[in-house]
Amino acid sequence: MKTLYLWVTSILLLITISCRKKILVCTGNCAEVIIAGYVLDKGKNIVIANQPITVQLYRNQYCIFCSKYNLGSTTTNQQGYFKLPIVLDTSLLKNHHLVISTPQPNNTIQYCEPNGPGIVPKANQYASYSFYALDTNQLNNLQFNFYSKTLLTVELHRRGSYANNTPYIGIETTMDGKTSVWGLDFRATNTDTALTYHTAINQFTKLVVSFKKDTSSPFQSITDSVYCTANGVNRLAITY
Repeated sequence: MKTLYLWVTSILLLITISCRKKILVCTGNCAEVIIAGYVLDKGKNIVIANQPITVQLYRNQYCIFCSKYNLGSTTTNQQGYFKLPIVLDTSLLKNHHLVISTPQPNNTIQYCEPNGPGIVPKANQYASYSFYALDTNQLNNLQFNFYSKTLLTVELHRRGSYANNTPYIGIETTMDGKTSVWGLDFRATNTDTALTYHTAINQFTKLVVSFKKDTSSPFQSITDSVYCTANGVNRLAITY
């Protein structure tokens, strides 16, 4: 038992050491790269100050025991702007890529998300950019967009038949050009359904509902949209 304990402890220690973030020091083929941009709340149309920005180097191929390297970090100023010079060994980009990331601020979203009983919000979400080659124009002009959120109620009313072998509908939501897709199972007795979503304030949210009425027919879709506000009654009703 003691031998097994020591073996497990050694493996855990190896994983911890192998996965530890390391600070990368350039020793050859060094180039200075400027990483700069803004972090915005596009829902409120304001900048986000004091937002952490991290630059790391990841291997291109997935590797359990491989390290990711820290190249630098900073925070946005009062204008939501950040500028971070780093020194990088450019030969490393043959097998690695740059990742610039920032954590998602509280009470914001990046995509329209379902909300309600049984739905657990994702924790520790980030926004990030990945670069497999040095594109100085893009690296100097990054923009991270977040959105203050509000509730949107979607009412679905089925008034016709549906295909017994396709008992679900597809729900596609788009806000500010960002699309997410969800599916919904339903039954013959469930003709009226109310769903709630977190969506962006002061933006249009477009909803596309796809369904199939019988086994021989193609999928049909209905599209509608609504402009959502922070304290308004945001609601879409679709009959299909």
